[in-house]
Amino acid sequence: MYQMKLLVVDDEEPLRLLFRQRLSEAGHEVALAADGGEAIQMIRSARFDVVITDLKMPVLDGLGVLSAVKEEHADTDVIIMTAYASVDSAIDAMRKGATDYLCKPFEFDELYLRLEKIAEKSPRQLPFLCNLFQAQIQLVKFKR
Repeated sequence: MYQMKLLVVDDEEPLRLLFRQRLSEAGHEVALAADGGEAIQMIRSARFDVVITDLKMPVLDGLGVLSAVKEEHADTDVIIMTAYASVDSAIDAMRKGATDYLCKPFEFDELYLRLEKIAEKSPRQLPFLCNLFQAQIQLVKFKR
Protein backbone atom coordinates (compact mmCIF):
# COMPACT_ATOMS: atom_id res chain seq x y z
CA MET A 1 0.00 0.00 0.00
CA TYR A 2 1.09 3.54 -0.78
CA GLN A 3 2.24 5.46 2.33
CA MET A 4 0.01 8.45 2.93
CA LYS A 5 0.14 11.46 5.21
CA LEU A 6 -3.04 11.34 7.29
CA LEU A 7 -4.72 13.70 9.74
CA VAL A 8 -7.13 12.09 12.21
CA VAL A 9 -9.57 14.47 13.92
CA ASP A 10 -11.59 13.17 16.88
CA ASP A 11 -12.44 14.57 20.29
CA GLU A 12 -12.00 11.16 21.97
CA GLU A 13 -8.33 10.77 22.92
CA PRO A 14 -8.29 6.94 23.24
CA LEU A 15 -9.73 6.67 19.74
CA ARG A 16 -7.16 9.14 18.33
CA LEU A 17 -4.34 7.12 19.89
CA LEU A 18 -5.75 3.87 18.50
CA PHE A 19 -5.92 5.42 15.03
CA ARG A 20 -2.32 6.57 15.27
CA GLN A 21 -1.14 3.13 16.36
CA ARG A 22 -3.06 1.15 13.74
CA LEU A 23 -2.45 3.51 10.82
CA SER A 24 1.25 3.92 11.67
CA GLU A 25 1.60 0.13 11.80
CA ALA A 26 0.08 0.08 8.30
CA GLY A 27 2.90 2.37 7.12
CA HIS A 28 1.20 5.76 7.13
CA GLU A 29 2.39 9.03 8.62
CA VAL A 30 -0.28 10.10 11.11
CA ALA A 31 -1.00 13.47 12.73
CA LEU A 32 -3.72 13.96 15.34
CA ALA A 33 -6.10 16.80 16.18
CA ALA A 34 -8.45 16.90 19.19
CA ASP A 35 -11.08 19.12 17.54
CA GLY A 36 -11.96 20.96 14.37
CA GLY A 37 -10.21 24.18 15.41
CA GLU A 38 -6.91 22.38 15.95
CA ALA A 39 -7.40 20.53 12.66
CA ILE A 40 -7.81 23.77 10.72
CA GLN A 41 -4.55 25.13 12.15
CA MET A 42 -2.78 21.95 11.07
CA ILE A 43 -4.37 21.98 7.60
CA ARG A 44 -3.18 25.56 7.07
CA SER A 45 0.41 24.68 7.98
CA ALA A 46 0.75 21.24 6.36
CA ARG A 47 -0.63 19.23 3.48
CA PHE A 48 -2.30 15.86 4.06
CA ASP A 49 -3.29 13.18 1.58
CA VAL A 50 -6.37 12.25 3.61
CA VAL A 51 -8.19 13.81 6.55
CA ILE A 52 -10.26 11.38 8.64
CA THR A 53 -12.64 13.35 10.84
CA ASP A 54 -15.41 12.63 13.29
CA LEU A 55 -18.70 14.29 12.43
CA LYS A 56 -19.82 15.43 15.91
CA MET A 57 -17.21 17.38 17.87
CA PRO A 58 -17.05 20.52 20.01
CA VAL A 59 -15.57 23.76 18.63
CA LEU A 60 -16.06 22.79 14.96
CA ASP A 61 -17.78 19.69 13.60
CA GLY A 62 -16.62 17.36 10.83
CA LEU A 63 -18.51 19.24 8.12
CA GLY A 64 -16.69 22.41 9.17
CA VAL A 65 -13.39 20.53 8.92
CA LEU A 66 -14.44 19.23 5.50
CA SER A 67 -15.19 22.77 4.28
CA ALA A 68 -11.86 24.07 5.58
CA VAL A 69 -9.93 21.22 3.95
CA LYS A 70 -11.61 21.81 0.59
CA GLU A 71 -10.90 25.56 0.85
CA GLU A 72 -7.19 25.06 1.57
CA HIS A 73 -6.44 21.94 -0.49
CA ALA A 74 -9.28 20.96 -2.80
CA ASP A 75 -7.59 17.70 -3.83
CA THR A 76 -7.23 16.39 -0.26
CA ASP A 77 -9.56 13.46 0.38
CA VAL A 78 -11.79 13.57 3.46
CA ILE A 79 -13.39 10.61 5.20
CA ILE A 80 -16.20 11.46 7.63
CA MET A 81 -16.83 9.00 10.46
CA THR A 82 -19.68 9.04 12.95
CA ALA A 83 -21.53 7.01 15.54
CA TYR A 84 -24.64 9.07 14.68
CA ALA A 85 -25.06 8.00 11.08
CA SER A 86 -28.08 8.98 9.06
CA VAL A 87 -28.85 9.01 5.37
CA ASP A 88 -29.25 12.79 5.48
CA SER A 89 -25.85 13.39 7.09
CA ALA A 90 -24.16 11.00 4.65
CA ILE A 91 -25.74 12.74 1.66
CA ASP A 92 -24.83 16.16 3.08
CA ALA A 93 -21.21 15.11 3.62
CA MET A 94 -20.86 13.65 0.12
CA ARG A 95 -22.43 16.74 -1.47
CA LYS A 96 -19.94 18.94 0.37
CA GLY A 97 -17.02 16.94 -1.01
CA ALA A 98 -16.39 14.05 1.38
CA THR A 99 -14.68 11.11 -0.30
CA ASP A 100 -16.24 8.56 2.02
CA TYR A 101 -18.46 8.14 5.08
CA LEU A 102 -17.90 5.51 7.78
CA CYS A 103 -20.28 4.47 10.55
CA LYS A 104 -18.67 3.84 13.96
CA PRO A 105 -17.81 1.31 15.12
CA PHE A 106 -15.98 -0.11 12.12
CA GLU A 107 -13.17 -2.56 11.54
CA PHE A 108 -9.78 -1.08 10.64
CA ASP A 109 -9.66 -3.45 7.65
CA GLU A 110 -12.60 -1.49 6.24
CA LEU A 111 -10.69 1.78 6.67
CA TYR A 112 -7.54 0.26 5.13
CA LEU A 113 -9.57 -0.80 2.09
CA ARG A 114 -10.99 2.68 1.66
CA LEU A 115 -7.54 4.26 2.01
CA GLU A 116 -6.21 1.83 -0.57
CA LYS A 117 -8.96 2.86 -3.02
CA ILE A 118 -8.08 6.52 -2.45
CA ALA A 119 -4.39 5.76 -3.07
CA GLU A 120 -5.18 3.89 -6.30
CA LYS A 121 -6.90 6.91 -7.82
CA SER A 122 -4.49 9.49 -6.45
CA PRO A 123 -2.09 11.28 -8.83
CA ARG A 124 0.15 11.72 -5.77
CA GLN A 125 1.05 8.05 -5.97
CA LEU A 126 2.57 8.26 -9.46
CA PRO A 127 6.18 8.48 -8.19
CA PHE A 128 5.52 5.42 -6.04
CA LEU A 129 4.09 3.51 -9.02
CA CYS A 130 7.05 4.53 -11.21
CA ASN A 131 9.50 3.25 -8.59
CA LEU A 132 7.53 0.02 -8.28
CA PHE A 133 7.53 -0.43 -12.06
CA GLN A 134 11.27 0.22 -12.27
CA ALA A 135 11.90 -2.32 -9.50
CA GLN A 136 9.85 -4.92 -11.40
CA ILE A 137 11.86 -4.25 -14.58
CA GLN A 138 15.11 -4.70 -12.65
CA LEU A 139 13.82 -7.96 -11.21
CA VAL A 140 12.96 -9.27 -14.68
CA LYS A 141 16.42 -8.29 -15.97
CA PHE A 142 18.04 -9.98 -12.97
CA LYS A 143 16.15 -13.25 -13.55
CA ARG A 144 17.41 -13.42 -17.15
